[in-house]
Amino acid sequence: MYAKLVFNSGTTAGEAVRDIARLIDDSSSGSASLSNLEFTNTSSSELVAGTNSGWSLHSSTSLGSGTVSATDSKYILEGTTATGSKSKYCGIQVTGSWTSSGIYGGTSVGVLLSNVLDPGNSTREFWSTGSTSSSTSTAAYHGLAPTTIYVFAEPRKILIFGTTLLTSIPICNAQLECAETPNTTYRSLPPTMYVQWGKTTQATTSYQTYTNAKRGDNFWAQNVFQDSSLVQFSGSMYSDNPNMTGTIRSWGCHCSNYRGYDNYISAWAGFGNTLMDDGSTANGTANNSSYLGQSGQEHAMPNIRWEIWGPGATHAGSSSNTNYYKDGAWGYAGMSTRDSSGNKALPLRPIVFDWPKFSADIYNASDVSKIWWAPTGLGATGDTVTVGSDVYVYLLLNSGPGGAILVKRI
Repeated sequence: MYAKLVFNSGTTAGEAVRDIARLIDDSSSGSASLSNLEFTNTSSSELVAGTNSGWSLHSSTSLGSGTVSATDSKYILEGTTATGSKSKYCGIQVTGSWTSSGIYGGTSVGVLLSNVLDPGNSTREFWSTGSTSSSTSTAAYHGLAPTTIYVFAEPRKILIFGTTLLTSIPICNAQLECAETPNTTYRSLPPTMYVQWGKTTQATTSYQTYTNAKRGDNFWAQNVFQDSSLVQFSGSMYSDNPNMTGTIRSWGCHCSNYRGYDNYISAWAGFGNTLMDDGSTANGTANNSSYLGQSGQEHAMPNIRWEIWGPGATHAGSSSNTNYYKDGAWGYAGMSTRDSSGNKALPLRPIVFDWPKFSADIYNASDVSKIWWAPTGLGATGDTVTVGSDVYVYLLLNSGPGGAILVKRI
């Protein structure tokens, strides 16, 4: 299912969350329709029913009705993986306190996706994103403005794309299913990742620890992160590092402009882990967040395959300034390719996470979730290209050579 939702003027964050959750849930039964939505301008919006979403509301939540309320602050959607039918959970929420009427009823508050670990469990539900602040100015730092939001929902992914509230910068949230790995197969973990992609890398070095892996106000109440990029794994990745035992329930990395490349998505900087599955931690509690040594330092992360941020993100395995390169140094600015008949073709790059120091597993989202990095300058956000019988949607994040996303409309 694919939709471009244009919300009515004055739509609140809670209203937008309810409409998006309703559309995805309706799609799971094949009944998705713009006419079912309460706060969307149907004449300006677009819906392609396509494949049913495969995501339905979890039993711990039910859709609100009438005037927006705290019920509309968050919804949990449940799906299953392609292999093994493992349960996976994706949350959609307002970007602040779930109980504050000024947040869920506010027009200057955003919409945000999240990993959810164990729905309905008071100590282990564990939302990985979002502020808890009741301040509308703080809540405005993150999430998508409830104006125009593109929604992709099919069994392998949920993706929303729009603009930031304060700066109107393109921003993308997505939960992506990856190909099964040996560890996810052996340990029955859902092979999923949560990503946020923004136009720039405005994170500083002050919050490059576990704080980017959980809902709270250390990371998510900081305005410097409103359009930064990050990746999170919740209950989906096992570390083979001998310094760590147990399933890594949640950890994440975010970009930084520490190396000065704030016009490109170009450098990893922070990581951490929380809620290790050893039975001893409480909801949101950091546990051994610096287990790899230099928490928050670039030199702790050599030999990463850097295509989670996009082709603009490169790293030569050293903390030296001279070893951090922009796109041009690796040829992405002139990237080209040909098809099997020798004709010029669209050069696409996979979305891949590969860090041998942490885990032997390689997480490839492109093969399963049908989403790739693409060159910029090919069109505008929402443009489509048809290849055979398949339709792809182009989403533009930034002006760097590899700053666009191509998503298969399923």
